[in-house]
Parts: sequence; structure tokens; C-alpha cells
Amino acid sequence: IYADFCGYFPAEKPKYTVFVSYKRPETPASGGGMAGQTFRKIAELMVKTMKQKDHRK
Repeated sequence: IYADFCGYFPAEKPKYTVFVSYKRPETPASGGGMAGQTFRKIAELMVKTMKQKDHRK
């Protein structure tokens, strides 16, 4: 059993694609419900990191 989610960002002009996959999740889950939350956290962290790098220039 897998729970998968693939997303891209930023939505207006996509630059990054992230694919998250859980193999045999311990609880019954949908891709959007479980892997989607992980995607959101990864995307938020990447955006935050990129903004910090832009301010250093």
C-alpha cells in the first residue's frame, strides 16, 4: 500500500516539483491526506529558505 502525492510550486509560475510517497503507512491514509501534508511542509520550508537567501544578496 502506498500513499502518494505530487505537487508543484509556486502555483502561478511553477519552478519546483516534489513527489512524496509513503510505503505501507501505519494508518489508512489517502495521498492528499498524508503525503499532501508532507509536501506542504517541504514547500513551505523551501520557500522560507529561498527568501532568506534572497535577503543575503
